[in-house]
Amino acid sequence: MRISSELVAAVAVVAAISAAPAMAQSDWPKATVKIIVPYPPGGGADTSPRILLDGLSKKWGQAVVIENRSGAGGNVGADVASRAAGDGYTLLATPSPVLAVNQFIYKKLSFDPTAFKPVVMMTEIPTVVSTHPTLGANNIKELIAKAKAEEIAYGSQGNGSTSHIAAAMFEVATGVKFRHVPYRGSGPLVNDHVGGHIKLTFDNLASGLAQHKAGKLKFIAIASEKRSPFLPELPTVIESGVPGFVAIARFVLAAPAGTPDAIIAKINRDANELLATEDVKKRYAGIGAIPVGDTPKAMGDFIASERKRWSAVIKAANIPQVE
Repeated sequence: MRISSELVAAVAVVAAISAAPAMAQSDWPKATVKIIVPYPPGGGADTSPRILLDGLSKKWGQAVVIENRSGAGGNVGADVASRAAGDGYTLLATPSPVLAVNQFIYKKLSFDPTAFKPVVMMTEIPTVVSTHPTLGANNIKELIAKAKAEEIAYGSQGNGSTSHIAAAMFEVATGVKFRHVPYRGSGPLVNDHVGGHIKLTFDNLASGLAQHKAGKLKFIAIASEKRSPFLPELPTVIESGVPGFVAIARFVLAAPAGTPDAIIAKINRDANELLATEDVKKRYAGIGAIPVGDTPKAMGDFIASERKRWSAVIKAANIPQVE
C-alpha cells in the first residue's frame, strides 16, 4: 500500500502535537513550587512537608516554599489550593481529615475535597492522650474516672481534625463526655496546653513531644496498635483498657484538579526517594514521625477508606455540623 507524502506529514504533525505536553512536563519545574499548609506553623502538618523541602528543591533545581493558610479546620488553605492552576506549581500538604472528614463536619465547603488528585502520603504520627500535670490524671483509667466526676475541656487542632474525631471516638468507647475547644492548629493549641489553659488534648505525638520530655506536659497513652519506638515506656490506649482504640494522623500531599499525571508521577517518585533516605528518616524520628511513601493510587484508596471510617464515628458520636 502506498502512503502519500501528505499523509506522512499529517501524521508527523499530530505526533508532534501529542508529544508537546509530555515534553513540556519533562522539564517541570521551571519556577518556584508553592506548598500550601492549611494550618499555622508548628505541629506535624507544617513539619512533614518542611523536612522534604530541601531535598525536593535540590532535586528540582527550584525553590520550594511553604505558605501557611490556616482557618476553619484546614478549609481555608484547601480552598486556596483548590483554586490554583493545575500545573504542579501549587500543592496542598495536609492532615488527611481535610480531604476525608471535613465534608461530614461542615455543612458547606467552598471546595470539593474529592477533586484533589492524590500525590503521596508523607508521614504518619500516632495520636497521644496528653494532659497538663495539674489535671491529676496519670493514666487512662484515672482520666475516665475524673471525666465522669467533673467536666473536662479538651483542645483540638480544629473541627474535623484528627484530634477532634479521636476525642469523639474516645467518648463513644468509654461513655465519658468532654467539652470541645477547637483551635487553629497545633501551634496555638500546644501553647495553651503548656500554659494549663487546656488540660487535655488528643493531639499527634510530634506536637507536644519536646514539652512532654521537658515535663511541661504528660502523655498518658498513645493511640497506636503497638507502643511507639520513640516512647517505649508509654502504654497504648488499648493496653490501658479501651479495646481497638487507634487514631493515627496521616499527612498527605495532594494537587489541584487538572494537574498532569506526568507531573504527579515525578513528585511522587522524588518524594518517595527522599522518604527512604536515612537523613530524612532521622529528621522525622526527631519529632516522633514515621515516613511512609506510597503510590498516588494507594493514597487515594486510603483517603476513601478514611471517609468511610470517620463518617461512621461522627455519626455514632453525634458530632453536630459546623456552619
